[in-house]
Amino acid sequence: MNTPKRTWLAAAAIASLAVTTGCTDNNVSMFIRHVPVPDPEDGCSYSNDPSASFLIDGKLDKSLATEYSQTFLVGNQLVPRGDADTLRPETSRVAMFEAEITVFRNDGAELASFSVPTSGHIDESQGTTPGFGIVAVSPVIDAATLSARSIPGDDTSPFLVDTSAGGSTVVARVQLFGETLGGIAVETGTYDWPVFVCGENGVSTCIGTYPPENKDDPVRAPCRVGQDQPHDCRFVDNFSGVSGHCL
Repeated sequence: MNTPKRTWLAAAAIASLAVTTGCTDNNVSMFIRHVPVPDPEDGCSYSNDPSASFLIDGKLDKSLATEYSQTFLVGNQLVPRGDADTLRPETSRVAMFEAEITVFRNDGAELASFSVPTSGHIDESQGTTPGFGIVAVSPVIDAATLSARSIPGDDTSPFLVDTSAGGSTVVARVQLFGETLGGIAVETGTYDWPVFVCGENGVSTCIGTYPPENKDDPVRAPCRVGQDQPHDCRFVDNFSGVSGHCL
């Protein structure tokens, strides 16, 4: 009589462990690695190579753009489940479908919280090496947040302006959600992305610029207008309607 009871208790314990494990949030298997640098020479494409160049922070010129978007390199540590010998399909590949974003002022006050649909496909890991894929999120900082007035010295202003730097840093906290081909919900941990917001609509520009190597070269459009990387000074002149960036 004791043996069946012990067997039942063991089975109950295993079932309880399985339920508990299944309910645990999985934000370890997926992670945001970094923000890759687009290649303007190749149609502004992004590399999923984790050793390629990446940004450590962002910049947004409000005189050139009304919102801020970004592309993230995402890693997948889920082990392969497919088996070619038994014709078992691979189920550990992940499709991302949503981003949840919270934007903070530079003193920690929350400015905005929203979710946006997104897309991206991340292959399964290979041994101890994660699979990597590109996920685009738009917007990361929305137009309503960026259109708020910036009042130096006013603690109730949506942005706290560092007048010595000519702008204000905000932090976008990003978390991505997806599902494996096997139907398992996965999510990344949160990833904090600082963005320096500067410039005023129709008044001044603050994005870095560079002159053309030859004045007869065609004007090169940036990969993202008003964001992150220096722009062709002629493009900024034409886009903003304010000349003088090529001096």
